[in-house]
Amino acid sequence: MKKTSKIVAVVLAALLVVAAVAVLAACGEPEHAAYGYVHSNGVAKATVEFDSEGKIVAATLDEACVPTQVKPSAEEAEANADYIVNGFWKTVKWGDVTAVYDADAKAYKVGEQLLISKGAEDSFFALNAEGAARAKAYFEAVAANKVIVVTAAGEKSDIMTAEKLLKSKNGYWSTNLNGKLGWQANVEKTIAYVLEHGVDGTLTLDGTWKDADGVDTGATWSDMMNYFNLFKAAAGK
Repeated sequence: MKKTSKIVAVVLAALLVVAAVAVLAACGEPEHAAYGYVHSNGVAKATVEFDSEGKIVAATLDEACVPTQVKPSAEEAEANADYIVNGFWKTVKWGDVTAVYDADAKAYKVGEQLLISKGAEDSFFALNAEGAARAKAYFEAVAANKVIVVTAAGEKSDIMTAEKLLKSKNGYWSTNLNGKLGWQANVEKTIAYVLEHGVDGTLTLDGTWKDADGVDTGATWSDMMNYFNLFKAAAGK
């Protein structure tokens, strides 16, 4: 079966855009996946599966934090003084990409591009087709434990691991706070809505996110539309 890809850019609330790549698996039942910038600190992968009548019957969502999520320990900092900048690992690699922490920008950069910048079309994970493809490559490198940190002892793949970078594994926003559900609880609410109601609706925030028919998703995260639009992209909408 020929491998195909579909690149989708969706306009979000507050002038945000999520650029995503929908990918069909090369054999067997097609997996519909979308990748893209979703928050101030990561890129996500959303997947959907359909039954024979075109209804979404399965969905997943996960998110990979950018390298600033993982800081060296005191022991690592002492042993790697020349490889750390402002308390962050200086050089991180995946695939053919090298990201370097810039002290002035207070962020990682690839060449002259900021790795991630909310709404910036000139960042590495820009909200466009090219940025979405880069988001896919980064997410898959994280999931496969192929993010490399340059240290005094050489290049290491056991520092920025999937356990530390994937929000499904690292305990990111693990508890409810100020009336807002944590990350995993919001994922579950969002997926439950997608399975029950699909991705054709529009959502607005009124304490929790509700669709135009008044159906309450139960989700409380402020970036709901980023994630919901990734599901739309994965479904080819």
